[in-house]
Amino acid sequence: MRISMATIWVENPRSLRDWYTDHLGMRVIQETPRFVQLGWDERDCLLAFHVGTPLENPERVQLHIRVDDVDATYRALSAKGLEFDEPPTNKPWGLRTATLKDPAGHGLEFEVPLGKR
Repeated sequence: MRISMATIWVENPRSLRDWYTDHLGMRVIQETPRFVQLGWDERDCLLAFHVGTPLENPERVQLHIRVDDVDATYRALSAKGLEFDEPPTNKPWGLRTATLKDPAGHGLEFEVPLGKR
């Protein structure tokens, strides 16, 4: 078994679609007027946004995104104007991470295991 998709209810899936495709290079896998499904590859765990009542505390959702180089990702996204909550930092649990929030307030943590950056 594996998780194939996570769905988050939001007010405006299309604005998040645009943000994730423009800034993170995700692509639309499937879309309806009330739903958008995103991924880098259809074999990955997909991310979906559905029209609905958003979480009262959207920051309680944190998406972890494995990257090849956290520092390079941080520089590239910062150059696009994204503001990070935390720059690249080594964590005691063995990851180097950088964090920001998407336009709906969900947390994104870009990560790489220490020793692999």
